[in-house]
Amino acid sequence: MVQEARRSSLPLILGALLVIFMLLAGCTGVIFVFGVAWFGASTNQAFSRAQIETTYIRFEQLDQSLQLYQLKNRVLPDRLDALVEGDPPILDSRSSLEDGWNNPIRYTRQGGGFTLSSDGADGMNGTEDDLAFSSP
Repeated sequence: MVQEARRSSLPLILGALLVIFMLLAGCTGVIFVFGVAWFGASTNQAFSRAQIETTYIRFEQLDQSLQLYQLKNRVLPDRLDALVEGDPPILDSRSSLEDGWNNPIRYTRQGGGFTLSSDGADGMNGTEDDLAFSSP
């Protein structure tokens, strides 16, 4: 009689355990999906911030390089390539002439100064994500 009671309650216990495991699996899946979405979003934001910071660091490096060029030659160069083509070159690599998205940095001379600009994340000139640096 005791064995019959155990046998008849076994499917009930197994069913309850199955329901509990299914609930745990469902909760884990929901947590995983939201976790991946949150982590992915924050990773993309951090990557975008890093690209923006890289671009501003490049602007500062180019500003110093352009000032050095101007001290040596008494004029600003017509184009940024002059910084890597000189003998000796002021910059070692053409990658120093690229923004955080590996697009060329734009250089415009204005009187005795210049402007450096980046097309930003979208790679299109004249949009709201563009970055710029101007010297007096």
